[in-house]
Amino acid sequence: MDYELLNKIIDYLEDNLTNNIDTKKLAKSLGLNDFIMQRVFSIITNITITEYVRKRNTRNYSYWKHGISMWSIIRIPGSK
Repeated sequence: MDYELLNKIIDYLEDNLTNNIDTKKLAKSLGLNDFIMQRVFSIITNITITEYVRKRNTRNYSYWKHGISMWSIIRIPGSK
């Protein structure tokens, strides 16, 4: 699996964090077997797709709960 494919998987996950993520549908759209896609993802990232989604949702909730804007975390180059 190349990193372009990994980026497509992550893009799909990020776009669907608040939806029900269907890894079988994702794997099929990428021309992969679901098991192989999930296994390779976990080997490359050291985390399963389920853990990735859970951690992203937890982080997003934490930011929302504490009233932290994502823009306040992102530093724009050249700004102070």
